[in-house]
Amino acid sequence: MKGYTLIEILIVLVIISIISTFAVLTIGYNKNKQIEILGNKISNLILLAEEQAILQPAVFNFVVSENTFQFYQFDAAEKKWRAVSDDLLKKYTFPAEFEIALQNPPLIISSNGETSAFVLLIGKKNKSPVYKITGAGDGTFSKGWINEK
Repeated sequence: MKGYTLIEILIVLVIISIISTFAVLTIGYNKNKQIEILGNKISNLILLAEEQAILQPAVFNFVVSENTFQFYQFDAAEKKWRAVSDDLLKKYTFPAEFEIALQNPPLIISSNGETSAFVLLIGKKNKSPVYKITGAGDGTFSKGWINEK
């Protein structure tokens, strides 16, 4: 008789399930890593904007849209906000599967380097946020996972 024994089929199923488990865990890890990288990028850009505000002196506003975020600079002469065209503080697009919510808007960075108090939440679209950046209002902020792993 030709064919596979029950033991051979079970061994193949166990191997496939182990490989599938690692693949699923890796994909989940990569998404969380991407969220953490995005959070670090935003916090570093806010720090850069604080330093830029002190050096110029200028007032900046951080604005989040559907899948972009951008800094605006206040033009005192015209009394209006203008998009920053600087290479570092330019408009950034983030992956459409992620969502950024800015609570207590607007996030204003004053010319003395201090920010308005803010909470910025990052997560997968239509799911609970998993990463949080919190600004204290004195130019300092903290960042990290909402539910520690």
